[in-house]
Amino acid sequence: MPKAKPQNPQARTIRISRLTLLGVLLLACCIAFLAAAEPFLFGWLLAVPIFLAVWILRVQTRVSETALQLRTLFRTRTVLWDEIQGLTFPKYRSARAVLTSGDQVPLPTVTFEDLPKITPLSNGRIPDIEASLQAERQEQRARSTPPQEKHSK
Repeated sequence: MPKAKPQNPQARTIRISRLTLLGVLLLACCIAFLAAAEPFLFGWLLAVPIFLAVWILRVQTRVSETALQLRTLFRTRTVLWDEIQGLTFPKYRSARAVLTSGDQVPLPTVTFEDLPKITPLSNGRIPDIEASLQAERQEQRARSTPPQEKHSK
């Protein structure tokens, strides 16, 4: 009987939505018509939707309290939180982890919207931007509200 892998209940997996496989299926249908009409000319195109489906199912970033596990199409890499100095979010690309060595490691499928999923598991290494914004707004409201005067008779 195979052993079950121990699962970390606190870990979160960030991946491409499985709904994108519907688009791949539509592409496969379109290519199938071309391949049926001219198999010698267009038959090799059937490998494209297969490649895309494997890529969608494989690529992910797993965030735990101890490390980030980055899985691309051909390799898996684990980066400990101690090695990470911070995160950057380049425009139109996935996030990157800036390591203490100065190198940058791409985080597959991670975007700025995924930051609330990452922050609690980083044990304070990645600041909670949402909480900071709320605290700043409350401070601004407190400064802009005039103090209430007590009326004495």
